[in-house]
Amino acid sequence: MLAMQILALAAFAQVPARTPNPAALTGLVLDPTRAIISGAKVQLLHRDETVVSSATTDGIGRFQLSLPSPGDYRLTVVFPGFTPLGLSLHVGRAPQAPLTLVMDLAGVVT
Repeated sequence: MLAMQILALAAFAQVPARTPNPAALTGLVLDPTRAIISGAKVQLLHRDETVVSSATTDGIGRFQLSLPSPGDYRLTVVFPGFTPLGLSLHVGRAPQAPLTLVMDLAGVVT
């Protein structure tokens, strides 16, 4: 009986939120209405355009890239039906705050 109660409690226990890794570059990709974009390809590039790290956004629009050594980089995000997003990014020694990236619909300028 006690085993069944423990099992029942475990079934209703909440899973803690995933804590961002301080040794990673993390963020969220959204559309203009602030809806999540799942499956977007996110890349961190050196100035010479070589790929440092890449990821695909998960089911709730989040991504996580390995944190590179300090320096200047370019972050790109692509997803069908949206205008590719690119931004310059400086990575320092301190942990990077999570990014919120909003992609525009293809053919729409805001």
